[in-house]
Amino acid sequence: MKRLILKGNLYNSLVKRVFLLILLINSINLYSQTIPSTGSVTTPCGDCTPTGWFDTGGTPDISNRFITGGLETLGGGATWANAPLPLPPTGHTTWITLRDVGVGNGNVEESVTTKIGGLTAGRFYVVTIYALSALSNQDGGADNNLYYAGTYMDEFDYQINTEARQTISNVPRDQWGVAKSFFVGNPDANGEVQITLYPRTDGAYDGTLNTIGLEAVNIAIAVNAVDEVDTDGDGIPDAIDIDDDNDGILDTVELTSGGITYDPLGDEDGDRLPNYLDVRDDNGTSDGSTTDYNDINGDGIPDVYDFDNDGIPNHLDLDSDNDGIPDIIEAQSTAGYIAPNGVVGANGLDSAYENNDTASATGLGGASGSGLINTDSTGNPDYLDLDSDGDGVSDTIEANTNLSGIYGTNGLDNSYDNGDNYIDTNGSFDNSQTDNFPDTTVGGDVNWRDSGTALQRDTDGDGIPDSTDIDDDNDGILDTEEGFFICNGTFTSPVRQLGNGPVNDIQSLDLSSMGVSIGDQVIVSNVLADGDLSLG
Repeated sequence: MKRLILKGNLYNSLVKRVFLLILLINSINLYSQTIPSTGSVTTPCGDCTPTGWFDTGGTPDISNRFITGGLETLGGGATWANAPLPLPPTGHTTWITLRDVGVGNGNVEESVTTKIGGLTAGRFYVVTIYALSALSNQDGGADNNLYYAGTYMDEFDYQINTEARQTISNVPRDQWGVAKSFFVGNPDANGEVQITLYPRTDGAYDGTLNTIGLEAVNIAIAVNAVDEVDTDGDGIPDAIDIDDDNDGILDTVELTSGGITYDPLGDEDGDRLPNYLDVRDDNGTSDGSTTDYNDINGDGIPDVYDFDNDGIPNHLDLDSDNDGIPDIIEAQSTAGYIAPNGVVGANGLDSAYENNDTASATGLGGASGSGLINTDSTGNPDYLDLDSDGDGVSDTIEANTNLSGIYGTNGLDNSYDNGDNYIDTNGSFDNSQTDNFPDTTVGGDVNWRDSGTALQRDTDGDGIPDSTDIDDDNDGILDTEEGFFICNGTFTSPVRQLGNGPVNDIQSLDLSSMGVSIGDQVIVSNVLADGDLSLG
């Protein structure tokens, strides 16, 4: 099975393989696409479906927040272990429940099907699905002694028409999460495609009365919850927009590597899943586009589309190299920076950067991107270069950016994000680029573009690097009193509690193993009084 990774904002600082699809897309309803809701039935039932949905396999059910569906079936009518379950964001009081009843035991995989209407061939769509996995009590069935769902379900599948099934992973437990099902439109003469949902058959249930192995996923969909994707919310669908993240750089430029342009919305293997979300070649009928399916870090995005491997492809990422400096700033010279004017025409490119309002317009750096600023004249342009001036000191340090490591749908670190959207593409930085970053050398460029200025981090911008500054933030309180010290190797502590885990007896901890470099600033907090802390 091909897997689409679900990713939610709650987890994006720690886990990249969670609800990827919620993090990547904001969409609006442009052409009145249709899909029936899952909440039309008022009470739980077994082997049943909501209005407009059809039972295409097994015995799908309808449940509510108190009891399971499946009445008169194995474990049916059990109470939920954590009842009442929360209502889904659709506001409905009932929803579809699909169970993994296993294979090889005479059971048929459950499935439900409906039609999505109002579609145009070649356009890029998303269906918003809410999913929740929950456990039941052992009080279902005719004798009130069986589980309806004794094990959590982690993933389920969807299928568009007869194309390859796609897998949505990391279904939340006891809370609703957003799963977005993406597809490139290939409708019939009525403008419709069929979508089918499956619970999969890879669970532990063995077909006996030992029902603890049964798994269930609850699925809720609002009426007409299908949209044409418009990531940057500028009113131009991604299928037409030549700059999907509004950073002024053409999508084709952001996805050119080694002289090859990869097409994010193409469908190289003919499975109706766009290339930038496709990590498996299904060897179907190709549209002639170019892609690469390798996904070494397993985040659900082929690596060729995502330079910084943050799970947000370059053409949707406002900071494609994760150095804290927005692409729209790094793409232009410091003195010649042109601010976006927010006026977008038919092609989706800000008019401040286009030469015409057609699909062939050029953006920052020109049609090929050859004019994008490349300060050190080697390798990638600055927006994909972690050391733009090639002086051996990273842009993050020389630009004095202090990253939180947390970012949302637009890829810009929360420390510099001015709202997690694509409205203000230069984030919290203003339009006067000569004063946004340190510029130590008079007459030179900002430090991250000045190879003659290779300074270490200077948090307060007073000209004294943090490695020697005794008050890095200029608040009048010495760093040593605030719990800071400068790393010069390891620290030794007879007994210390690290993180939130149990107390561990650690004689020495090598900070380099935690990504700390010599000269970096380290915070020590909650030092226990019963041991000594020494630096060495």
